[in-house]
Order: sequence, then C-alpha cells, then structure tokens
Amino acid sequence: MKCAILLSNLKLGGAERVAVNLANGLQERGFGVDLVLVEAVGELRREVHPDVRIVDLSAGRGRSAVRPFARYMRVSKPFVVLSITFEMNLVAGLAMLGMRRPPKLFMTVHNPLRRFAETSAAYRLLAMGLSRLLYPRADRVITVSLGVAEELLARKWTSAARIATIYNPVISRDFARLANAAVPANLRHDPSIPAIVNVGRLVPQKNQALLLDAFKLVTEQLPAQLWIVGEGPLRPELEQRIDRLHLGESVQLLGHISNPLPVVRAADLFVQSSTHEGFGNVLVEAMGLGTPVVSTDCPFGPREILEGGRWGKLVPPADAQALADGMLRVLGNGGIDARERAQDFTADRATGQYAALMRLSAG
Repeated sequence: MKCAILLSNLKLGGAERVAVNLANGLQERGFGVDLVLVEAVGELRREVHPDVRIVDLSAGRGRSAVRPFARYMRVSKPFVVLSITFEMNLVAGLAMLGMRRPPKLFMTVHNPLRRFAETSAAYRLLAMGLSRLLYPRADRVITVSLGVAEELLARKWTSAARIATIYNPVISRDFARLANAAVPANLRHDPSIPAIVNVGRLVPQKNQALLLDAFKLVTEQLPAQLWIVGEGPLRPELEQRIDRLHLGESVQLLGHISNPLPVVRAADLFVQSSTHEGFGNVLVEAMGLGTPVVSTDCPFGPREILEGGRWGKLVPPADAQALADGMLRVLGNGGIDARERAQDFTADRATGQYAALMRLSAG
C-alpha cells in the first residue's frame, strides 16, 4: 500500500517533525512511503528513513504545487495521500478535483480555526471558502486534539463519520539520544537559581510577552533565570520589553536551536504561554524529559495533554499574575514527573493508529 505524505519542506518545525516520524513509522510497518515536498529543503531530511522516497515538486510555494502534485498522483498512483498542515490540505484537495480515481485523502488539522484571526481579511475569506469546498471531500479529517475536532464539527467543515483524532507522534525512538546531547555553548546557566525555559517561535500565538510579564513578577519573589528558545518576527519587541522590565541579566533569547531538548532537560520548569495550540509538541517533550510544566489553559491541546491538570499546572490564558503564581507554586513544590503520561504520545502509538485507519479505508 503506497502512502504519499504531502508537506511543504523539511525545515525544523513541529509539523515537519511529525511528518518525518509518520513517514519513518509507516515505512517500518510495511507501507511504501513517498514524502512529497513542495521544496525538498531542510535539516530534517537527514532524519528520513533511507527507504522513504523523497519526491521534490520543486514548486517553491504551496499555490504553485497543485499541478505538479496532480501530475505526481497520476504517475505514482498512491493509495492514500496524507496532507500535513492547512495549506497542504488545500493543495491536495485542489489537485484531486476532476480526477476520475483519486487516492484516498487524509487531511490533518494541527491548529484551531481561530488562528485565522491572525491573518488578513482577504486570506481568511479565501481560506475559509476553499476549506468549506474541499474538507467535505476528504475521506478522513484527522485532528491532533479532541478540541480541534469539536470545532470542525461545530463549523460543519466535515462530518462525525469522517473525523478522527490522533495525538501527534512526539516521543520518537531517538528521543533519549537527542535529550542527552550537549547543551549549546551560548547557554548561561547559574545552577544556584531556578531555570525556566520556553520553546516556540517568537510570534503572537506563543505570547512570550505574557511570559516576560509573569517572569518579572516571579523575580520579585525569588531569583530566577529564563531561557527562551526560538526565533521570529517579534524578537525586536521582546528585546525592548526585556529592557523595559530590567530583565537583561535574567533572560536569554537563545534564538533557533535545532535540538532544544538538552536545554529543556537542564531547566527546572518548562512554561508554555500560548494563546492557542492545536496540540503542544514541546509540552509533551518537556514531560518526556521529566521537566515539570506550567501551561496556559488555551484552546485546545494543553488541557487534553495534561488531563485537566493531573500532569502539570494549568493557568488562565492572558493572565500574567496567574501564570506567575503557577510558576512560583511549581518551583516551590517541585512539580509533577509526567514521564509516564508522555508515553501516550509516542511515534509508535500514533503511527499504529494512522496505519489502522489506512488499512480500514482499503477495506
């Protein structure tokens, strides 16, 4: 059974790592896997299983990939197409329009629909219109959390019979090896005071501004250090905020790090301050490392991952004082070791669920 996994590229990112884990796992389970890329670039290419075929559409961007992907399907005839990310869902759906015998289409949804509030009105109108046309044509719509599934059903983007929820394949077989690598040389670590870490792109969704405000309140109660791993367009604003809050000696913006696991392992607390999450891969990674976690109770992933707060502290979104109080509480009591819960989000488990759905579709 041939499976084509459609993805933009193999640059470092949560969805990209999910795609690689699925491609490798399905190949090992007896599927023939083509990893079809809009542009075959990115650091994760070296982590792809040697038997997975990489197909380069050389399209440059998603909107230019529709015709090349349609040609690929006519020639290679995959049984199922698994599209990763919203843009690739639209590319796959458009490429299949008019095909007499299209492959089975499994769309994956990684983010709440409210993310469109962060886009332009023109993009939002086009994306919503295409989605309402194409999503009902998918054989399966796979969401990464129950909250995302409920939102899609409420908006009537698909039917209950076609939707499924499969949590992301986060804890891979090389997780321990990656976690035990050396910490970056530029990390300043004072072991005498608590270290708090956040990992995420510097974009509004991740809301590191809220984290900085909360961290300022924490430092008024006890000495601490904050490491923020990630890069993005909000760096200048965050640097200004750090200066304004007089946190320059306590906060490090570490930039992009290809393997952040050693940094998370070295910290005393992981904090996720997002306004919304479809799932929360890095939250699971922190749990898998035994690092206690605090997260905003944002739509939708953290509450499901932490089972309502059983495995970590949940605090209201957009509330700096509540976030600071949660951080202080966990630092004071040592937090919860959630490594047991993290095993519910292994690559083997998720791949098995995807494989079962594909075989069921084959009859």
